[in-house]
Amino acid sequence: MKRKKGLIIGIVALLVILAVGLFAPENISSTLASFIAQDLRIALPLAVAAAGLVYGERSGVLNLGAEGLMLTGALFTWLGTSLMGGNPWLGSLLGMFSSFLMALLFAFLVITLRSNQTVIGVSINILALGLTSTIYRVVQSMEAPVYNFPSIAEVLSKLPVLGPVLTSPTETGVQLAIAGTSTFGNYLNTILSQNVMVYIGIAFIIFLQFVLFKTDLGLKVRAVGEYPKACDTLGINVFRIRYGAVLFSSLLAGFAGGLLVLDIKSFAENMTAGKGFIAIAAVIFGKYTPIGALGASLVFGGAQALQYLVQAIGWKIPGDLMNMIPYLVTIIALAGFIGKTHKPAASTIPYTKE
Repeated sequence: MKRKKGLIIGIVALLVILAVGLFAPENISSTLASFIAQDLRIALPLAVAAAGLVYGERSGVLNLGAEGLMLTGALFTWLGTSLMGGNPWLGSLLGMFSSFLMALLFAFLVITLRSNQTVIGVSINILALGLTSTIYRVVQSMEAPVYNFPSIAEVLSKLPVLGPVLTSPTETGVQLAIAGTSTFGNYLNTILSQNVMVYIGIAFIIFLQFVLFKTDLGLKVRAVGEYPKACDTLGINVFRIRYGAVLFSSLLAGFAGGLLVLDIKSFAENMTAGKGFIAIAAVIFGKYTPIGALGASLVFGGAQALQYLVQAIGWKIPGDLMNMIPYLVTIIALAGFIGKTHKPAASTIPYTKE
């Protein structure tokens, strides 16, 4: 019932936003559309990383090394994309593979050797920061193009016959031909101008929700995180499930780090700047569900997008104060204002096979 209530509230909020965009004056509609577009852009890396971390948490492994995994994925996505002629797809694969290797070390230490998950997670972050900074300083002089994923309009424009009908050319590229030059058409075009990965990512997170709660595999992941001994008695390989969940979450964390690079088309030392920890907070705020983590990420993304909204309105607020808002919202969310949440019973507890 609580999940349905939250879903209903979310749908109502979405309808209200769309209604405002439809009936508001053009300047307000444009500002709101820009805010939503920025929110989606900022929230996507957080949501993708958090959705993967949900699986790790549900299996009983707390991965505080998410920050390091995202940073590693970011560097190698930048390297891969640059070396592959700017291809974001191949660059993302290299970024995911690099974070996979880093997570393999983490998983071996905390699952096989049963080391303290908190200590190892923090150590992974320190290792990733040092490793990425060192590599970047060696190759930073490399000048090569980095391209982001194409927008929906760019993808549709390449379709034979339908392309010219669904899209229209602009000075900066192409846009969806939704409603010509009407206010609502411009409103939707601004929101849908995001790259195609934003909407693929949202659909994938919904799919992860289905897998976790409606499939046998999801049931095993959740059971291992609650009572691993009983699972072992029933013939479920606890170590395999936990390894799989951690490594899967690392692939998504690496991809999320790559999204940060592709968004700004460059890499900078420690560019994740705490986003891995915000993703962990999104897992808790989202009550350990992929869709909940997506909603939490949109909240955190909206907090960061406020600075663009403030600039559009014309308010004079110090930039440092605006940059602080996402972290302040994270603290408030985790300080008991999110309601009762159920942490997996076996979370952070190493399993020893008897």
